[in-house]
Amino acid sequence: MSRALISVLCGIVGILAGDVVFRTSLLYQVRPVVLLPAEQTVVSPPVTVDWDGPTTMNVQLRVTGGPSTDFGQQRAPFTLTQADFPRDGGYELILEHPRFGALVSARRQFRILTAIEEAQAAPDPTTAAPKATTAKPKNLPSDRATPRAARARLYKRLRVLADENQRLHDENKRLAEEMESITSEESESTERSSESEDQLATLAAEQQRLLQDNALLQLRLSGVVPCSVWGYFSYPQAQFTSIPRRVLLVTDPGGNVFSTPAQCEWIRRSDTTAATSCFCVGNSFGG
Repeated sequence: MSRALISVLCGIVGILAGDVVFRTSLLYQVRPVVLLPAEQTVVSPPVTVDWDGPTTMNVQLRVTGGPSTDFGQQRAPFTLTQADFPRDGGYELILEHPRFGALVSARRQFRILTAIEEAQAAPDPTTAAPKATTAKPKNLPSDRATPRAARARLYKRLRVLADENQRLHDENKRLAEEMESITSEESESTERSSESEDQLATLAAEQQRLLQDNALLQLRLSGVVPCSVWGYFSYPQAQFTSIPRRVLLVTDPGGNVFSTPAQCEWIRRSDTTAATSCFCVGNSFGG
């Protein structure tokens, strides 16, 4: 703690000694201060730039929202002319040390309005009128033309700003309409998506029901015993009675049971007494 206090005291003593010896503050050599133009002031060209600190600094002038212009190394003070300001508006002055760069730097923001110079150069109508009447009546029209030109320039700028404001208002209105249209489309898309999900759920339920019906039919089909005995009816000619009698034939002349429809049809086609087509009689187990 004592060492830190001693170091601070030594630093203060060194600064005071430097101020006495060099008759200038060493703090300004580390942290320069911009004297001109004043902070956030509105000025018109030419603009005098002055600072307290290192005599030579790298100077940059940056337009608000635009690019910057590098003026290289300049000595205080120096002047920025009308050609150095491309337009009216906000500007930022940046001073940096040629060797240490941004470590030793200063900034200053101000605004440029060219019409101020014309308005300030114009004489006051209350004081200029008597002088123009008594001393120089021939210069009266030119003296009045100067403030009129300044006012005309200001009115022209106001009209430009009003047109820009109207353009921005129209742009905001167009964007609001587009946003409303996008919101409406999103709402319709959400409704269609909900309807599609409902239809998908209905189809899934229908598919599940069909699968259950199919499984039930397959279960019933698996319980059906396949037919193993086929036959047909015939009416053989009676020799001792005139009443015909019906006979069910399930075997061929060799005594083989018809186990398939093809075997039954083969014999039935050659039998002239056949009265019906082949049909299932049952299975061999009496089912």
